[in-house]
Amino acid sequence: CTHVWNYEQSLAALYPDLERTMRRTDLLVQMSPEGAIPHRVVLPLYLPRWQDEGPGSEVVACDGHFGTVLKTYREYLRSGDRRFLAEVWPAVKRAMAYGMERWDPDGDGVLDGPQWNTYDLNFYGANTFCSGLYLAALRAAEEMARIAGEKDLANRYRRVFDAGAARLDELLWNGEYYRQRYRARRERDLQYGEGCLTDQMFGQWWAHLLDLGYLLPRERVRSALEAVWKHNFRRDFVGFQQGRVYASDHDKGLLTCTWPRGGRPKRPMHYCDEVWTGVEYQVASHMLMEGLTEPAMLIVKAARERYDGRERSPWNEVECGDHYVRAMSSWALLEAAAGFHYSAPEKRLRFAPRLTPDNFRSFFVTNSGWGTVSQEVKGKRQIATISTAWGKVGVRTVELARALPAARLRGVDVEVNGRPVNARWEEGERYLRVRLPAARSVLRGGELKVVVRTR
Repeated sequence: CTHVWNYEQSLAALYPDLERTMRRTDLLVQMSPEGAIPHRVVLPLYLPRWQDEGPGSEVVACDGHFGTVLKTYREYLRSGDRRFLAEVWPAVKRAMAYGMERWDPDGDGVLDGPQWNTYDLNFYGANTFCSGLYLAALRAAEEMARIAGEKDLANRYRRVFDAGAARLDELLWNGEYYRQRYRARRERDLQYGEGCLTDQMFGQWWAHLLDLGYLLPRERVRSALEAVWKHNFRRDFVGFQQGRVYASDHDKGLLTCTWPRGGRPKRPMHYCDEVWTGVEYQVASHMLMEGLTEPAMLIVKAARERYDGRERSPWNEVECGDHYVRAMSSWALLEAAAGFHYSAPEKRLRFAPRLTPDNFRSFFVTNSGWGTVSQEVKGKRQIATISTAWGKVGVRTVELARALPAARLRGVDVEVNGRPVNARWEEGERYLRVRLPAARSVLRGGELKVVVRTR
């Protein structure tokens, strides 16, 4: 499920090779000779895993297919394992080639034809749900191609990405959010058209988590999320006809899709009138990334109140099915709240709290260790602390968002395990960058403290 961010990552701290093993299954076992990745793993692995597939097939979901490319890049970022990347890179290239030929034959960066996806239907035409994941996968594939030394291929992925990003924005922006454009007379059923899809910025969520930048204009991404909050969040469900009922009359929740400007199809997309916690957590964490803190926390509060143990099990957020894995997207809330990003290849750790930046503390996990990150503001000093509780974490560069951005920077002091370190620092456009000497770039059960002094 492409909504899952680092549920797998949390397990990887206990089983260091788990994530990469899962990607090996996707790419080296599950994948067809043509490069297609089915959206369900056939178990046991010795069973036949391929049937005739083609346009409209339910074997290959385009969101899961491109999601595997994104997860592969995630695994590399978190592990820094170049041997793993070299092992699976040929399969990733086949997966990209298959996806581009099947869903983007004209190479304009926008998916065409039937696009089977997690809503158990084919979306047709241009939409930011499927094509947004495609754009994110193109960026991830570009980065992996550059690491592999394939400059021409990387440039090709970038050209398609640039074309697709411009084309999607041109076709689908309605002044408030991104709609779907398709041939209504021919493909009129099970689409959303003028609707406000809660998942419309899903690809951008992935891009942020992988530090790939904006896929679409920043101000429009934020506007689309504000529209989702404005139109899709319900404060009760009294008199509302739900599909499958996951919310009681008195509950609050985020609908999958609404039609605030009219134009709801007679037979709209599946599940449009349902509430899915996995989508709610994804949207809420993305809102935190964009600075929409209050609506983000209200969405999370609504989901947790529905599953607080009084009416439903707090250990089983039923949406689409029992113990459905999509709700594990909640892990992204932790990273979004902390503004946490880690790149093992670069030994680069970013920490930019979006909640109470003057007094914040959070758990973090990497492929090789875990610990806490905290920040407090004392007078004119911003104090960020990274502590490892288990394993080791390579940290050569620390990036911090300024908690006192209006104050004039005076200096930066760095300590490792209570001892001063001669570190270099520079003030970038968005982050303060602190670079540690190589001899102090690995934390093992220790503490790194960065004190930013201002005037």
